Amino acid sequence: MQKKIQAVWNNKKIQILKAAQQIFARYGYFKSTMDDIAQAMGMKKGSLYYYYKSKEDILKDVVNYESEQFLNALQKEIESLKTPQEKILRFLQFRTKEFMQLMNLHQVSIQAFLEATSILSEMYQECFEKEINLLTKIINEGIKKGLFFEYDALKIAKSMLTFAEAVHFREFYKNKKVPIYQIDYSSIEEEILFTIKIMLAGISK
Repeated sequence: MQKKIQAVWNNKKIQILKAAQQIFARYGYFKSTMDDIAQAMGMKKGSLYYYYKSKEDILKDVVNYESEQFLNALQKEIESLKTPQEKILRFLQFRTKEFMQLMNLHQVSIQAFLEATSILSEMYQECFEKEINLLTKIINEGIKKGLFFEYDALKIAKSMLTFAEAVHFREFYKNKKVPIYQIDYSSIEEEILFTIKIMLAGISK
């Protein structure tokens, strides 16, 4: 079993982050305030500032916390599958569905998401790198078992995830003015899996 990806979280901070998740889901990030989060926690705003200096700082930790939860759930999702091919396909399918659920939870427009992404680009990159590392391990597993040709596993993992991200963002930029829940995720998933299957066929013996 792969080791869980886990950060050290202060219990009070976890409570704040969970409250912030609910507030962001109810009002959207850009309409939420520190007062809203403090009220949801039943604490004074001054006490909230002891833990976080701004709403942006809370958002960053929310993303960090959600990324950790996502990566651990992803590992659990694929660990029981038998073949690297199955793991890779489930990996890409799971991340698309989790992303959809996360975006629907926060009820943001695509334009707002793209603006928030610019704020959080470093944190998204950190999560992306962890995904690449996990996918690279799966590909190396296939190479060791003699199922895949001995190509550069890291480059293949980067290519697969970069393609998946490109499909996501292409759809977002095409539909900037609509709520994110109106995106057709089934077609996104279908396109990603179709292309990944072709890539898998190319590296499989």
